[in-house]
Amino acid sequence: LEFRRVLFRSTKFANERGAKCDLIVVGPIDFDQSYLLNHGRIILGENFIFLGPIYSRNIKDQIMKLCHIFALPSIGENFALSLVEADSSGLHLLLSPHIGAIEILKDADITIVSDLRLESWGNALIALSTSLIRGKRDHFRIPYSADSWLSEASKYSFFLDAMSK
Repeated sequence: LEFRRVLFRSTKFANERGAKCDLIVVGPIDFDQSYLLNHGRIILGENFIFLGPIYSRNIKDQIMKLCHIFALPSIGENFALSLVEADSSGLHLLLSPHIGAIEILKDADITIVSDLRLESWGNALIALSTSLIRGKRDHFRIPYSADSWLSEASKYSFFLDAMSK
């Protein structure tokens, strides 16, 4: 649970230093996550948005269009589908070095944060949001459609095939 708190605290850290970051959390919740969501609301207030599970690809696509950064602090391996979706949507990936899928996302726009300290993640959010404000990362907002997702995802088919065996 601690690594998830990094997102809440680092977003607050960045906002307190002039960044303009909202944290959008998508997915189902269990008891432990329910505690975290309440924690997020307390820490971030109106800068925290919880959408719950999203099963519609169209709605996921619309959410991705509104975002600029996909952040995933982790202490272990994660299923790569969300990373592939975020990458194909043109989002900058802000990741822990522990995520093995980094190896297959060689062409992605990735920032790796070497530890799980809130200052490290907060400073990465500040740097990325500053770049966005200055217009240096125009490619964050690439045109996006379901067709482009499928063509992008095809680059990773070997990875998905290997996972299914």
